[in-house]
Amino acid sequence: MPTPERNAVVVANPADKTVYYYMEGMAAPMGNFENQGLKPMAVMIVNRSVQETAAGIYTSSTQLPPAGNYNVSILLDNPSVYHCFSTQIAPNPELVKQSGQAVTVDYLLTNKEVPVGISVPIQIKLNHPDQERIKDSVKDLQVLIFRIPGQAQQRMIAKAQGNSIYQVEITPEETGVYQVFVQSPTLNFTFHDQPILTFRAVKGAGQ
Repeated sequence: MPTPERNAVVVANPADKTVYYYMEGMAAPMGNFENQGLKPMAVMIVNRSVQETAAGIYTSSTQLPPAGNYNVSILLDNPSVYHCFSTQIAPNPELVKQSGQAVTVDYLLTNKEVPVGISVPIQIKLNHPDQERIKDSVKDLQVLIFRIPGQAQQRMIAKAQGNSIYQVEITPEETGVYQVFVQSPTLNFTFHDQPILTFRAVKGAGQ
């Protein structure tokens, strides 16, 4: 499948259980995407690239994720730009009525840049009308953490800390951008239903 910039392709390889990224003129792939052990039989690219709609104004449209606080990352190769800003997505009252989703999560990681090689506690606050029910009784709060574009994936069960706060600890071994997802079968939400936490692992002083 050609990429939007048209000088590269992504290739699904069922034998390797991997999706490869090839750039024009290169004899070897520039990178690859892990597929959680599944065999990719085909690949499709969803192009949400921003386009210049007025002088200096770039826009795009996409389906918004669940309500919550998000970090939006902007990455450009040329000119070299890396910038993050915060935004808040408000709940859609009609969707809330339809879904019956009662549980929401907040991430309590305040510093979005953490040093590599050091254990980082990630705390998740569960919000529910019946706080007594979930303050320390959820045993299947699963946390998925991976380094973009899907490498170094980890899955863990968060442990109760009291007051509806649950925690896992990770140690980023490489610099890069990481994302955190949560799900709980007993609370009836999946990785796609809750906000995503994004943070960067960077080299600390003296590393």
